[in-house]
Amino acid sequence: MFEEIMGETTASDKDPVAVPYQILDFPDGKSRYVLDPVKKKMVWAKHNTEVVQISLPDKNGKVIVKSSGGEFLYVPIDYVRDIGFN
Repeated sequence: MFEEIMGETTASDKDPVAVPYQILDFPDGKSRYVLDPVKKKMVWAKHNTEVVQISLPDKNGKVIVKSSGGEFLYVPIDYVRDIGFN
């Protein structure tokens, strides 16, 4: 840690960070409208879209995710599937 603070390490010395790979997996396999809490309107979300979960589940069991297209989506945690790590 001391070496890192003093700048004596390089980026190649650091361990890579595992980033979860997640997709939207709607139960019926069809795309649908979901709430974008930032724009405060419904947006079209495609089935199997890559997303990143950015919140913990709320009291309704829903989370906010950011899609690969940049939209924020408010969806049930059951619709977010972990596929692996990048």
